[in-house]
Amino acid sequence: MARFLFAATPATGHVTPALPLVRALRDAGHEVRFTTGREFERQVTRAGAAFTPVPWWPDVTAGDRPVVVVSQGTIATDPAELLRPALTGLAPADDLLVVAVTGGADPAVLGPLPANARAAAFVPFAELFPYASVVVTNGGYGTIQLALAHGLPMVVAGRTEDKPETTARVAWSGVGVDLRTQRPAADRVHSGVRRVLTDPAFAARARALRDEMDDGSTPERRAVALIEAVVRPAAG
Repeated sequence: MARFLFAATPATGHVTPALPLVRALRDAGHEVRFTTGREFERQVTRAGAAFTPVPWWPDVTAGDRPVVVVSQGTIATDPAELLRPALTGLAPADDLLVVAVTGGADPAVLGPLPANARAAAFVPFAELFPYASVVVTNGGYGTIQLALAHGLPMVVAGRTEDKPETTARVAWSGVGVDLRTQRPAADRVHSGVRRVLTDPAFAARARALRDEMDDGSTPERRAVALIEAVVRPAAG
């Protein structure tokens, strides 16, 4: 038996399509848990999944203050490196809502949360990023690409794996601030977020890259174009 976690924005178009797969996994003997808005608890439990509410999702969608997403991805997940410094540094910022994603760890590892913070082990970025204003990340390739796909500027702090390369490119391309460390001080995270939020050039550049990435073609077509660009000069 395996354990599965589904997570979806609390909207019919997001929850309902997943329920047939939930039932199939349950019928195959697997343990299934589904996290979404409480208004979908009945449908989820009928499908055979344990229900886990996201009570703070309306805080994200309210739109009354900028949302700062803080993530360490799923590999370098020591919360002392980025999550805790970010929560501490941004705690006095009542004008911001901070959403910390632990990459699968129990959010309790973060300790008591500041009043302006919310935390979860996992939140689908495709659902969360449309409400975000800035992403604070340790520079994981996937998170950076998703942030750019949503036109979001970043504050990055990472020095393991490929992160020296990815974080340098964030700064070089003008889409964010590189703190150039694995363990930033809390005040540096705060100042980095403020800089990105107050200087519109970062968001403008992130949106420009988003538009460049979203040129209407499919990934397959882009791959063919890249391959042909290499092959044609060689053939000539």
